[in-house]
Formats: sequence, C-alpha cells, structure tokens
Amino acid sequence: MVEAAEEARRAVVAEQRAQGMAPRERQERQERQERPVPLGTVLAIIGTPLILILAATFSSIALEPSPGRSVLEFFGNPFVALTIALLLAYYLLGIRRGWSRKSLETVSTSSLKPVGNILLVVGAGGVFGAVLKASGVAQALSDTFHDVGLPVIVLSYLISLVLRVAQGSATVAIVTTAGIVAPLLTEGHHSQAFLALVIMAISAGSIFASHVNDGGFWMVAKYFGIGERDTLRTWTVLESVLSLAGFLVAAVVSVFVS
Repeated sequence: MVEAAEEARRAVVAEQRAQGMAPRERQERQERQERPVPLGTVLAIIGTPLILILAATFSSIALEPSPGRSVLEFFGNPFVALTIALLLAYYLLGIRRGWSRKSLETVSTSSLKPVGNILLVVGAGGVFGAVLKASGVAQALSDTFHDVGLPVIVLSYLISLVLRVAQGSATVAIVTTAGIVAPLLTEGHHSQAFLALVIMAISAGSIFASHVNDGGFWMVAKYFGIGERDTLRTWTVLESVLSLAGFLVAAVVSVFVS
C-alpha cells in the first residue's frame, strides 16, 4: 500500500509537469493537496457509512414496512453506503483540494493493485471453507475430536483453529464450528455463561496463526509495507498469542461454570 501511494504521487507530479506548470506553481498546488485534512472531514467520511448501515439495521427492527424504511435500507446497504463514502472522499479529499480528474483516476488505479490480491485470497478462502463444510470434512473432524473425549470448550477451540489454519477465513471458521458444536451444547443443557465461554473459545480459535491464506495477513503486509517473512514474525505471532490467551481465559473460567 505504501508503494501504491508513492506510485500515485509520482504519477500526479508527472501529470503536472506534462501540463507545463512552473515549478513554483506546481509546488503551491502540491502543498495545497498535501495539507493536513481536518479531523472533522476524516470523521465525516468514516462515519457516514457506519451511520447509514446502523440506521438501516435499526429501521428493520423498529419500523414497520414503509417507503421510509425501504429508503433507509437502500442507503444502509453496505455496498451503497461504502460507495457514498468513496464519493465523499473523492470530493472532500480530492476535488475540493485541487486534484484533477486524471489525478484521482491515477490514485484510484494505484490503490486497487494491492487490494486485488487481498480479494483473491479472501474469495479463495471462502470457497475452500464451503467445500470443507459441504464435503463433510468438518463434521468428520468434529467426530474425531469428540471420540477422544475432549471437553466441549476444548473441542470448539480445536475445530475452529484447524478450520482457520486450513482456509484462512475467521468468519467461515466461526460459522462452521458453531454449526458443528451446537447439537453438543443442546444435549448438555449448559448455562448461558458456559455458552458464552464456548463462543469465546470458538472466536479465539478463529484468529490463530494468521498466514498467507488470510486476507488480514495481506492487509497488514500491504498497508505497512513489510514483507511476508516479517509479517509472519510479527502479525502471525501476535494473532497466535491472542488466540491462546483468549482460549486459556475461557477454559479456566469454564471450570467454575457449567
């Protein structure tokens, strides 16, 4: 991502030179474009999609079906809300600060390059997770762990961990594991506190060992401009420590509740 930003900056400077701008004029425009953005502007861009999505969510709960609710749900759709935020960013951070349409196009194109790899990894992980679930591999894994006689909370953590490492998506690992262990929890008549701890264990397992098949791994690597080896040494280790710590807390507390 850092490389993409530098590439966009060089392209914008080259465009200004091609337009025949004098060095002083080019410097003045560059200073205006690189002037720190007010905090309120940044918060407005970030907060707009959040407010729209929350408004749509609450309207679906609190309001009866009506044209007003339909409008809120339309603008609160994540794709629509994020598109609105993108257009706001184009105007507030680009056009209003003197950026030309060509410059905005160059910056947009440069920013899409690192994102493409992330989307590819996330999509492939989701497909692989669906294959694991549809083929029965996840259920077979659950049966294997269950036959060993492991406690439910340990079983939940291990299944989530294995699925996470195998296909990379934390969401797929959580949803798949929850579907597998739900019947076991129903049979045991556990308390709400214990169910919360099982959810905590599943969530902890879903963040273990973030590596090259995880979209988050590449987001960290691209945004901070670090290589795969350094990301494995830092981000992967950090995620694994958080996972183990979360599971240990859930396991210890589960001893006192049932």
